[in-house]
Amino acid sequence: MKTTTTARKNEGPTPLEWFLAELARVDGCETTKRKVRTLLGRMAGQQLYLSKAVLQHRERVRAAVVLLDSGVSATKTRADIASRFKVTARTAERIVTKALNERAASAVGARNGRA
Repeated sequence: MKTTTTARKNEGPTPLEWFLAELARVDGCETTKRKVRTLLGRMAGQQLYLSKAVLQHRERVRAAVVLLDSGVSATKTRADIASRFKVTARTAERIVTKALNERAASAVGARNGRA
């Protein structure tokens, strides 16, 4: 994948160049790395803004789903999410509600043959 820069002589790599260098540097499956590079190539010409809050939210919802799937109650999951991620009780409640909704949608999809 070709990356271009514009007037960044001494400013270091662009965010994309940095990301690709990190992708090459970290240990991992070469097939997955190739798929990530291909995906980025398909996005050429698009601008992408990554919100830290959005990325954190997905991670937190996944953690809540794992706890719920392992049999932990929603109440205990809320407390664990609040403690683990240092968020308010209300934020933890929203995260667990989202996780419960995702699990319900997944169960309905599985029941209807869309797993």
